Amino acid sequence: MVGPACGSEQAATDIPSPVPTTASVPPTSSPVPTHTPLPSPTTPPTATPLPTAFPSPAAVPTSTVLPTPIPVPAPGVTPATTPGEPSPTPTVLAVLPAAPTPPDILGYVDVGQIPAPAPLGFDGWINTEPLDVEDFRGKIVLLDFWTYTCVNCIRTLPYLKDWHHKYADEGLLIIGVHTPEFEFEKLPENVRAATADLGIEYPVAQDNDRVTFSTYRVQAWPTKYIMDGTGFVRYYHRGEGSYADTEKIIRFLLEEAGHDLSHIEPNSDPDPQWLTGSRATDPEEFITRELYGGTRRNIDFGGAYIANEEYYDSAGEVREYTDPGERKNHFIFLQGHWLSEPENLRHARTTDDYQDYLGIKFYANEVNAVLDVEPGSMYRFRITMDGGPIPEQSAGPDITYDANGDSIVTVDTPRMYRLIRQQEVSAHELLLMPKDENFSLFSFTFGAYPMDDG
Repeated sequence: MVGPACGSEQAATDIPSPVPTTASVPPTSSPVPTHTPLPSPTTPPTATPLPTAFPSPAAVPTSTVLPTPIPVPAPGVTPATTPGEPSPTPTVLAVLPAAPTPPDILGYVDVGQIPAPAPLGFDGWINTEPLDVEDFRGKIVLLDFWTYTCVNCIRTLPYLKDWHHKYADEGLLIIGVHTPEFEFEKLPENVRAATADLGIEYPVAQDNDRVTFSTYRVQAWPTKYIMDGTGFVRYYHRGEGSYADTEKIIRFLLEEAGHDLSHIEPNSDPDPQWLTGSRATDPEEFITRELYGGTRRNIDFGGAYIANEEYYDSAGEVREYTDPGERKNHFIFLQGHWLSEPENLRHARTTDDYQDYLGIKFYANEVNAVLDVEPGSMYRFRITMDGGPIPEQSAGPDITYDANGDSIVTVDTPRMYRLIRQQEVSAHELLLMPKDENFSLFSFTFGAYPMDDG
């Protein structure tokens, strides 16, 4: 099991498809945050074809290579000599401090088992000068694979920032490996703006071609790998959650390397708990899965996220859609003129009133939408819940209200927009009603955490 994650290939709940298709609904991740064992180097994940074995650090370019693993003798053990050489004169060994006890945590790996692949193929660095092998040497390195529109990644950032502030001076190096889900996330200016807006101070690198992402067999965002100072993988976690355990690993590896952390208090708060819907038997009461608007997920991958049957025979075409009428959790429904593109749905005309819409029925207490806009421009759209304006107590931070009391979203940057945040998990209908042909929706994400926990 893993925590909630974007793009996971885990087994899914059985959600019926609204259209005839030979492909099953793509898996979604479990909402129970816990650990997953480290993937076997000989079993590639199903998401993308990846290397069949972890490459040796010596086999990759040295500009971004992690240090070659260094054999470290156990405390009190005299290193073996080279055959043919005389044994060294015995000396009195210094009294060594007691080694920390290895943690009993899923995802932990003993030293010497898995050499760390080199982070390679970076397209640039966002908030720092490029790092090289000397910057990695002797450090405890945490690679956080993320993308800035992923709500699961955003939820983990407070913990990463806390670890950076507490342990950076003690030898921890966090690198945010930004691996985009959508094309607009490849643009350095978008990543730079998001990194600043999110308050990330540790180094962020762009992995636009997923070279490092694939080398590390990443299956979903976010995923974390931690390496020790001798170049070995020591920990792995996919998805949200297990924050206290992850910090225990960080502290163990720093102490193992000789750092005194007695002056730093660890965070032992329990993970935020999913409110409901994780083990429901009725699909209408499952927390709504991540929904995608583009043909790549709906047709190429056989996802079936759109309830309108005509969508599936009009890829890349402008089409006038008719609301199918029936409302089901887990699906998008369309009314009016829409263009289906590989990653998104785009409104296909400019109108004087709100006659076209894109809608969902959802079961959650949090709803987010990833929306795009042309550089230097902006647009607004009306959004309704259950036929009326979104109540203020349910409105997310990106909801405003016009002079008529209608709930409005202003889209001025390509990012994730927070639409709904309410205390209770419940079922509702949302309609997104654009007038502008620039309106472009990529995905919806949902949550069921207590609002005080973010």
